[in-house]
This record gives sequence, structure tokens and C-alpha cells, in this order.
Amino acid sequence: MKTGLIILGHGSRIQEAAETLVEITATVKKMVPYEEVEYAFFQFSKPDLSEATNKLIRSGINRIFIIPALFASGKHLTVDIPQIIDKLKIKNPGVKMYIAEPLGADLRIVEILLDRIRELETSI
Repeated sequence: MKTGLIILGHGSRIQEAAETLVEITATVKKMVPYEEVEYAFFQFSKPDLSEATNKLIRSGINRIFIIPALFASGKHLTVDIPQIIDKLKIKNPGVKMYIAEPLGADLRIVEILLDRIRELETSI
């Protein structure tokens, strides 16, 4: 089985905001053993989840892990994105697709927030 990874962000009408996910994906790509690693956006930015999935499938990937770069399981993660994935599964029955949990209240994120607080305090 050839495994691919999609890091899924929310998306933004501001192109510069999307660049962060592009950078994160490039770093992850160097650190994981998967054949293909792509990024996708839920809305506003391109590629969307369907486009990224189709790109992986065209390259021979038949197992896709979708990793949401989102903090919580809001409507997008509980309703909208599963609907998109279900449609993709119907169109591509030979491809297994799995979605991870959101980032959540992970202590590593708290550490980053604390770093930002310290940076701000020392900059003023």
C-alpha cells in the first residue's frame, strides 16, 4: 500500500496566510516516511481537499492520511470535511482515507503560546 499525507488547513482569502501551511507541509515532508505529502485547504485557498486527494491518487497513492491543522472539532471537522471525504471515497473505492483528530489543547501548543508571550514581553 502506498501512503500519502494531506495536511488540511482552513484557508484564507489572504494568500500570505496560506503560505504558513505550505511551509509547515514542506517541513513535515522531510520528516515523514510517506511517499507523497501535500497540503490542502477547506475553503478560500487552493488546492482544496478534492484537488489534493486527486493529485495523490494520480501518483499511485491508495491510502491517504488527512491531518487537520485545526485546533478543535467544529462544524468543518464534524460535518463538512467528512461529507467531502465520503464523496471522495465513493468516487475512489480502491483508496482508503483516514482523518486524524484536530490539534486540540496539546501542551506543545501551550508551550508555543508561552513562547509568544515571552517574545512579546521582551520586545516592549
